[in-house]
Amino acid sequence: MRVSFSASFYCSTFTRSPPRKAFNSSECSGCSILSRLPRADLEWNSRRVFFIVIIIIIIIAPLLTFFLFSLSLSLYHTIKEPTTSENGNSETNKETNNRTTDFGNLPLPCKYENLQTEMLMSLKADFFEGARFDYNKQLNQKFFLSHGFSMTNAEIPAASGHIIKIPSSSYEFGANVVDSNYMLVGRVFTDGRVSGRVKYDATENLSFRVQTSKEREYSQIMLDVDAKGLDWQAQMKCGSGEFYGVNYIQSVTERVALGGEGFYLGANQGGKSGVGFAARYNDDDVIATAQVATTGMCSLTYCQKVGEKAMLASDFSWNWNHRQASGSVGYDYVLRQCRLRGSIDNQGVVGMFLEERLSMGLNLIFSAQIDHASKNHKFGYGMTVGE
Repeated sequence: MRVSFSASFYCSTFTRSPPRKAFNSSECSGCSILSRLPRADLEWNSRRVFFIVIIIIIIIAPLLTFFLFSLSLSLYHTIKEPTTSENGNSETNKETNNRTTDFGNLPLPCKYENLQTEMLMSLKADFFEGARFDYNKQLNQKFFLSHGFSMTNAEIPAASGHIIKIPSSSYEFGANVVDSNYMLVGRVFTDGRVSGRVKYDATENLSFRVQTSKEREYSQIMLDVDAKGLDWQAQMKCGSGEFYGVNYIQSVTERVALGGEGFYLGANQGGKSGVGFAARYNDDDVIATAQVATTGMCSLTYCQKVGEKAMLASDFSWNWNHRQASGSVGYDYVLRQCRLRGSIDNQGVVGMFLEERLSMGLNLIFSAQIDHASKNHKFGYGMTVGE
């Protein structure tokens, strides 16, 4: 319920000030409106405003602080004290003045589908629940096998909004063949899933990929053709369900790359189509990306190196069709024997992922994810044997 207040006043000119009289609230139209409002509505609106302010302080204030902190670090690394040479000239200013963009020798950008790799590696760790054990065995230089055991819980949403967990286990067997210009990967699961991937590099600038997967009631296949030049990369996709896609990315300066994509789904999938655009900025310390698409999605990511071993990352996405937004911040800390990653999002979900190298070919993994809102907590530990 929205409550509005209004007041009207009548003023007239006079030559002599009349004597003052006591103020009567019944004579003021604004006060008469206030007197007719229920006290419960006023209290309810004041409580709603209070809760909105608290939510803004809890969610938006930390995100704003993080972005300001990252921006200050970026400016600190950008603005450095110039060193003075023997002849008294500033070496930093001299290098800046002599530095020009060579548009004929621009760097090769990353693939369009890999624009947000750094953010995904830092914020979207492979969280799991229960126990996991992976074993990799190399038979020769080109062929090796993999085995995976997991004991976890299958999550089923209940009508009350809570999540019901049912214990489950699975086994995964994989075979891999890797050569200089081709790669074959296959996976078989005990629940009936089968997946495979083939990659072949025809030349240094042209490669083909085929990915297939089959489940109990669903199967798909996807063909990718990748091409690249000196300062650009392009990709064409064709898959089951009458899916067609194409993307292209081009370096415009030494640090900035621009690209776009388009896709089409056939009549069996609703006859949908869309176009998207992206930009990526990359230097020694900062990686920032921006993506927007006609499907209603807008995505922003920012990664800042704060040292040789630490990186801070954040992402923000907004769907204007559904009026939904999400964001998260996190860190990625790499030590000599371990790697620690953590994140928190706007829903209050806190996660931590630790990979510890005990010895050559033996890694220990700890995973934790806590969701206070839905009371869904996930804790897991695992071990990986073999490289």
